[in-house]
Amino acid sequence: MRTDYRSTEVFIVLPAFNEAENLKLLLPKIDATLREDGLNYQLIVVNDGSSDKTAEVLCLGKKNSVKAYSPRSEYGAGKDDS
Repeated sequence: MRTDYRSTEVFIVLPAFNEAENLKLLLPKIDATLREDGLNYQLIVVNDGSSDKTAEVLCLGKKNSVKAYSPRSEYGAGKDDS
């Protein structure tokens, strides 16, 4: 028996720190795959104080079911302190 997942709600949360170039490629692919599968989904990207163009890419992605969240202070959880 095959399960029908179309009524399932899927939440995807992606942390991002200076990921502008990667997000340009990744967000459309995720969006297309989930739409193709007919899933009800929400894609949330947390911009963790990026200094590149991550915020700009996320603004463009908002029209493709992407919710962008940027903390007001730079928590820096995605930063490499080494």
